[in-house]
Amino acid sequence: MPLPGPIASLLTAVVLLAAPSVSFEAPETWFITQNQHPLYHPEPAQPYNSNCGPAALAMALKAYGLAPQGLGPRDLVRHVRRAMTGSDVDGSWTYPRQVRAAAEKFGLAAAPVYGLEALRRAVRDRRHLVIANVNPGGVYDHLLSIPYQGGHFTVVVAEGGSGLVLNDPLADRPALTVPVQTFQKALLADLGPGIPAYEGGVELWRPAARAASGQQSVFGLETHSR
Repeated sequence: MPLPGPIASLLTAVVLLAAPSVSFEAPETWFITQNQHPLYHPEPAQPYNSNCGPAALAMALKAYGLAPQGLGPRDLVRHVRRAMTGSDVDGSWTYPRQVRAAAEKFGLAAAPVYGLEALRRAVRDRRHLVIANVNPGGVYDHLLSIPYQGGHFTVVVAEGGSGLVLNDPLADRPALTVPVQTFQKALLADLGPGIPAYEGGVELWRPAARAASGQQSVFGLETHSR
């Protein structure tokens, strides 16, 4: 027997609010590299660019269904960089405060998260994403397409049985698994000469109301809704 209209509507709303709003099980569906790649960034890209922050946030927008439609990886990364910095100059660094501010402009909730255990709780218990500010040099940069030492942003997707799962914009494949102790070294490493470790990142999630209803991007472009 069909449920009465108000009860059916209430149950639908509960399901929408309870369902994960990001595809944690399929990070390859929203993976983007900051450099040119035949699958994940087929358009030309400036070599040795500083687009790890914009690429990381672009991945989060795709994961949460908030990426503007019709933009390929290069244009999406540029669009996000402009939101972060006001410019699409590929060589300028970006910073956690810019990641947070731009994420909120695009409709995500964002908050700083510090320390390994808080970061692990964010991705394990709350099922959120974290854009972490790390230095992979000499730690896990052998897993990247271009070995790199210095400040870098990576997307922490989840905690698996053997470590943390990363969608790293400098990798050539999605879902890298890095042992927790290894990731901790990258998290606590100085970001450069005279630049201390950030020791955290930006926790991201999609507010329940937006996850249920979908919204237009503040930049006036149509967005996907999940």
